[in-house]
Amino acid sequence: MDCYIYFKTPEAKSGAVIAEVALLQQRLRALSPELQQTGMALQRRPELKQGLITWMEIYREVPDNFEALLRSALQHVDFPELQYAERHAEYFVDVVVCA
Repeated sequence: MDCYIYFKTPEAKSGAVIAEVALLQQRLRALSPELQQTGMALQRRPELKQGLITWMEIYREVPDNFEALLRSALQHVDFPELQYAERHAEYFVDVVVCA
């Protein structure tokens, strides 16, 4: 299962967002050995909308208890001061498609 989390921030806070996501990902890895090998990424939309950037955190192959780990890790970062909009998390599973 993969987790995708998106949120918006003002463009001026980009550097702080990148730093906080790095801390968040470091904290997640420290909380769970399962996440040591998990692919983690941060992406952003290329365009601004009304001075805001839309960010996407990507966590691949997360364990079943990922939501609890994420809640714990978020207590150690400063996202509320950076965000313009609430964080939205969505989960997806791979589907095997035969051609």
